[in-house]
Amino acid sequence: MRAAGCFRADSVFYTGERYVRAARFNTDTHDAGLDIPLVGVACLLENVPENTKIVCVELAEGAIPLPEYQHPDQAYYIFGPEDGTLDQDVLRQTRQVDLNHCE
Repeated sequence: MRAAGCFRADSVFYTGERYVRAARFNTDTHDAGLDIPLVGVACLLENVPENTKIVCVELAEGAIPLPEYQHPDQAYYIFGPEDGTLDQDVLRQTRQVDLNHCE
């Protein structure tokens, strides 16, 4: 949530149990959670606004580093847990819809 606040995210969606477990450790040192909605969802793709590019962010071989990436004006960022386990269904659907390539 701290990073979401730094990057002025409108909202944060999450799936699974990792966030719930991690939330026990207060890493939101700027209290961004007070201003940014945090919503658990079954699928990260169910809330993508129209005319929005999907950008998957994960540590992966061949990925474009974020500072070098040309960020779209309207973006929906899906962050992986940095261990290469971003759900393959999300990656496949993102590529299939061809909104943007996953990084």
